Amino acid sequence: PGGNGVLSLRELEDALARLGCRHFAAGSPEEEKERISNVFRYLDSAGSGSISIQAWQVLNQLWAELDLTICELVQFFDRTFDDDLADAWEGLNEEGAGSLGEEEFVEALEDLGYFGPVRVI
Repeated sequence: PGGNGVLSLRELEDALARLGCRHFAAGSPEEEKERISNVFRYLDSAGSGSISIQAWQVLNQLWAELDLTICELVQFFDRTFDDDLADAWEGLNEEGAGSLGEEEFVEALEDLGYFGPVRVI
């Protein structure tokens, strides 16, 4: 946005607000800013206070990997539960609690024979 080929944290925050991006929404404005700041710090690994287009492209790579991971998990569910995601949920949630914590989710998938990455999901 400043025309210098890099993006500061403030420019990122302003751009996300202008775009109406709510992906970082949290319980409070401070928490939302912290989430944005965490992503910024991850991309600004050198600690220079700005991120370049090359660093920004890391997000594309991460998104592509996450997308592939989710697709592979859905394909596993399709194969394992004959295209019935309701049955997949029942298979994961054997205790019928209505929700799964991270460890329960990971263990349930391992018990079903899934060996792909799940903690990133």
